[in-house]
Amino acid sequence: MKKMKLLLSAFFVFALFTTLTPGQTINVTVAQGLNAAIDFANGGNADTLVLVDDGGIYYCNATSILSPMTIKGRDGAVTQPIIVPKNSLAARWLWVRKNFTLMNLTIDGYDPVAAKYDSCRYVMQVSDSAGMPDVKAFDVTIKNIYRYADPQFSTDGTIFDIATNARAGDVHFERCTFANTGDEALRSINTHKTPVHPTNNCWTSFTVRNCTFINIRGSSMKIESDGDSTTVDNPVLIENCTFYGCYRRVIWEREFTNSIMRNLLITYSITGNDNFGGAGSLVSFEREGSTLANVDSFACVRVVGTDTVRLPDGAYRADVPSSWSFCWGRGTIDSTTLYGIDPQFADPENWDFTIPQGNALRTLGHDGLGIGDRRWTGQLSGIREIDNGQIPNEFTLSQNYPNPFNPQTNIQFSLSQAGNVSLTVFNVVGEEVAVLVDGFKNSGNYEYTFDSKGLSSGVYFYTLKTSEFVSTKKMILMK
Repeated sequence: MKKMKLLLSAFFVFALFTTLTPGQTINVTVAQGLNAAIDFANGGNADTLVLVDDGGIYYCNATSILSPMTIKGRDGAVTQPIIVPKNSLAARWLWVRKNFTLMNLTIDGYDPVAAKYDSCRYVMQVSDSAGMPDVKAFDVTIKNIYRYADPQFSTDGTIFDIATNARAGDVHFERCTFANTGDEALRSINTHKTPVHPTNNCWTSFTVRNCTFINIRGSSMKIESDGDSTTVDNPVLIENCTFYGCYRRVIWEREFTNSIMRNLLITYSITGNDNFGGAGSLVSFEREGSTLANVDSFACVRVVGTDTVRLPDGAYRADVPSSWSFCWGRGTIDSTTLYGIDPQFADPENWDFTIPQGNALRTLGHDGLGIGDRRWTGQLSGIREIDNGQIPNEFTLSQNYPNPFNPQTNIQFSLSQAGNVSLTVFNVVGEEVAVLVDGFKNSGNYEYTFDSKGLSSGVYFYTLKTSEFVSTKKMILMK
């Protein structure tokens, strides 16, 4: 009888999503249920779940990602679908054991129907020593994460965590908003503890770019490497991030070589759950080759007893590592690019962090563009990773579309290997008119939206160049 019930259950789930071959996309409605869809995909029946109900509330109990999977709101949705995590007090809502991507949706620990917070300790956790899953999120809002369902008293509640004896692959958060947590937003604070993962390091790479952090009641990012001075740490890039009303230290990074932190805007930060010597700092980091540059802080105060005072001079600290790592290299701070300019946010209490035209912060980034999340300055580079669950087996550069175009066009390319990449636009006489991409990229599929503002009609060429591949194509701007 039990076997029969299992067979009937499997048949019911299968019937919900129609007959599909592995690796396909399925549409998921609120009525069908996200848990049922995840169970179906975990069986290897699909790798992309599209939440098709605009603004729909998808309740989802704690579960595991056992097969490579993408969960996304549908393209062109007017309002992002909302996922409400349920029953995740004891440990994690999502146990991520295989490659996992979130796109174009909201995860909200506040249940708008029941008008109460649900308990959530970890939204996503990598805690499997056997796997190294990629964890990625693009155009996602995650908010109201409190372990004890109480925003006033909960001092726990984290969005992403890597546990002891675990290791992730590529960790990548882009154009995301993280708000209202009981503790850290993104963290890897136990990976150096015994037992350390046998491959060492805590990830293959860590990228956080064009993200906004609001009312994070712990470090917005608290990350630690393996505590082993003999290993070369994998890349860390924290770039173009805005922090508003977040507890300190906003970024607490320990024992990473060659990490890059730049174009950061830190405002109205206060002392939070931890009140000790280091909590007076906004950013601290360690080890040789790591850099901090192009940072603005405004209206950041610390609380000492009953007195509110200005942030001390040691707001940014390139620390000598403590004895737990036995690594004594020190990173560098570019003191010439540290600012204290009012960003003049449009309406920060309602999460509108638009920086007005004419504000100096729009030009003080390392590349001459803005400091902070560039969604608020309209200066996004335009590049996004296309996560289709496939790793390219060759380098390719596609023809732009539309072509001819006015004023914008899209350029797609694929990288079969990670490395330094440039994507450049030239006019008919060979003059460089725009550099669209210039830097390290992981293997994957990418798309760039190119805006021709300031260019005249005519023929242009765009060139993709890596150490292994060069390709050029023609496009026509017709105004």
